[in-house]
Amino acid sequence: MEKVRAKRRSVSQRIGEKGEGIFRIWGTDNHLIPQKTERDYGIDFFCQVMEPVGSSSEEITGAVIGTQVRSITGKSRPRVLVDKTDIESALRLSVPYCLIGIDTDNQHVHHLFLDEPLLEEFYSFICSKNETMSLRLDRFEFGPEAFKASLARACSPATQSRLKLIKVNLKITSDIPGADLKIYQTPSTGLAIVDVPWITQIFKLPADRREAAATMVFEEGKFSKSVISQIPIKEIFAPVKSLVDGPILFRGAFEEEVELYVRHQGKQKTATFALRRIEDERAYVSESGLILVISDARLDGGVYKHFMDLRITASNAVSLSNSSKTLDFLELLNPGAVINEVGREGIPIEHWLDLHRIGPFVSAIEKAYKFLDLNLSEVFLADLQNEEFGKTITLLESLIDGIEIQQIMPGFVLGPAAGTPPKNELWRRTAFRIPIVANLKKRAVETWVEGTGDVYVCEEPSVICGFRATSQESWTCLLRETRYQIGPHPEVWVSKNWPAIPLFKEKPEVTWTFGSGIEHPLEGDIRPLVDD
Repeated sequence: MEKVRAKRRSVSQRIGEKGEGIFRIWGTDNHLIPQKTERDYGIDFFCQVMEPVGSSSEEITGAVIGTQVRSITGKSRPRVLVDKTDIESALRLSVPYCLIGIDTDNQHVHHLFLDEPLLEEFYSFICSKNETMSLRLDRFEFGPEAFKASLARACSPATQSRLKLIKVNLKITSDIPGADLKIYQTPSTGLAIVDVPWITQIFKLPADRREAAATMVFEEGKFSKSVISQIPIKEIFAPVKSLVDGPILFRGAFEEEVELYVRHQGKQKTATFALRRIEDERAYVSESGLILVISDARLDGGVYKHFMDLRITASNAVSLSNSSKTLDFLELLNPGAVINEVGREGIPIEHWLDLHRIGPFVSAIEKAYKFLDLNLSEVFLADLQNEEFGKTITLLESLIDGIEIQQIMPGFVLGPAAGTPPKNELWRRTAFRIPIVANLKKRAVETWVEGTGDVYVCEEPSVICGFRATSQESWTCLLRETRYQIGPHPEVWVSKNWPAIPLFKEKPEVTWTFGSGIEHPLEGDIRPLVDD
């Protein structure tokens, strides 16, 4: 018959029980009443603290300490081993905590009370990836007199108040590095002051409110009371309420000034930006409305990465004429440039989508406005996001740079010729003077182009039903104080009653049909060069 196995006790269990027995005797001899917890959830003993009265008796002081007892044996360099649940249990105690290390070979009892250095060490361990922490026994204190002095310090209300403050502060700084907590208490009231690097760091933003909050902070430069009232404060600040019987005051910067540089092809310019922050993103905000957003390193696919975002806002922005320093900075935002805070290594501007397009476009705006003899006071960087404005500037820059109409205007056929391949023999040489109309802010720009080209003459009936420009001789611009009723693209009006030809469309049309009721305000002029 197979022998039935009975309950067994391991060596570690025997050593642990022996150590607890030693601690009971030692604690009783050192003015404690050790009371073993009925259910062990991290703390082994809660001990009432006694005070000698005369030579033959002692009385309770009202103080209680919590202890964790660890027994060791047979080691040349003995260490006490604890895990994260042990430390977390210790940190949650509202009474003084003492770690007891017992060398069961010689029945020596060593003690280590929680103080500021040990508290910071425990928090570092909690935040680490390590599962256990070892403490050398020789760092513990030893002997009745040392225990008496350490016990008195630990049970002092001032010590406990300070440690509670440090505990809460460490929790806050683990989430918000650089934060600091101060408590002011009087007999009648109290005040807690929480200093954070950025005031926006105190809020826990719901996912559905994050973009609205980011737009308000980064673009509008404010954090309204109506928004704040709807966003909860982070839970890490809840323990502050237990430290003070008065209000909690939060203090932190909303923005600070920093100097950014941009460097391109040996040239470098600097400009002042406002630095703002919300959650894990910081934004560099220019007076022009340019906003460069950089996230803290985020884990993405097993690799920590910074994410960049480009914003351009009209809120509180100044026009391009109001700061020559900012304008010089914007002009250098070209492909291949680098940018960062002064004193830091440059970041390629291609990390921000479309940032490298700003320099060429700002230069194009300057070129166009100088040609038209207009002041840049009406132009804002946010105008770059306006399709109509962008297309008009593109037109003017193209013409100024010598690009001719045949390079930007597609040839076309319409009416009876629409829908069938054109025949080469039906094109006839012609001279032309035709207008390109475009809107620029509150005014219109008329560009009259002269040159030579071809008209398409249908056989039956004999009618002009197509046009293509082949060369350009001259062009002139006229400003008009009222806008034309046109779409966002510049339009060519070859004939008063023909459909408009939009320029710079991604997919330009190649055929048009006659429309009813078309009557453009301007009339182009087409004159045959050869009398057919």
